Amino acid sequence: MENSIQYTNRPLTEEEIDILVEEIKHIPGIVYMPRFLLRRISNSVVATCDGEFCGACSNYHIKRDIYKLGPLLVRAKYRKMGIGKELLNRSFKALESKTVYAGTSNPSLWNVLTDNGFVQHPLIRLPLIVKFFLIIYLSIFLSPQFLLEAKRKGRLYPRKEYRHYIKPQQTRGSQI
Repeated sequence: MENSIQYTNRPLTEEEIDILVEEIKHIPGIVYMPRFLLRRISNSVVATCDGEFCGACSNYHIKRDIYKLGPLLVRAKYRKMGIGKELLNRSFKALESKTVYAGTSNPSLWNVLTDNGFVQHPLIRLPLIVKFFLIIYLSIFLSPQFLLEAKRKGRLYPRKEYRHYIKPQQTRGSQI
């Protein structure tokens, strides 16, 4: 089955967005993702298997050459096949000349990020543009839908440790 998995860089379709929103309801680590925000992401690595949507890693453009990595999601029936790892690797490649922010409470991603050039930072040390983005991002999520989902998932209190990572932009001069 692995040979039939195709990866493409493109925006998500409406059908894929609907699938992601439904899958997120069953993932404790992702509380809520509004459809309108998923529609605004023009750069995603999308996995399909025999034409069926398997998962995606979205790369949200914050400003200039700064991107937010994620959300990363693989549908339940396609997990444990290396698809998530490949989605991340392809996202890393697509964003290698950009500054990339990633935030996660998923311990399995912490080492993956540091192994790929990301450096953990306390919130106070994040670049100013990323802090502004997070404030806007948070205001989007402080909606009734988010609060209901957070309560339903039992994530309102207490929350797992959430870590922030930055991968600095690589310039030609830094590669020599």
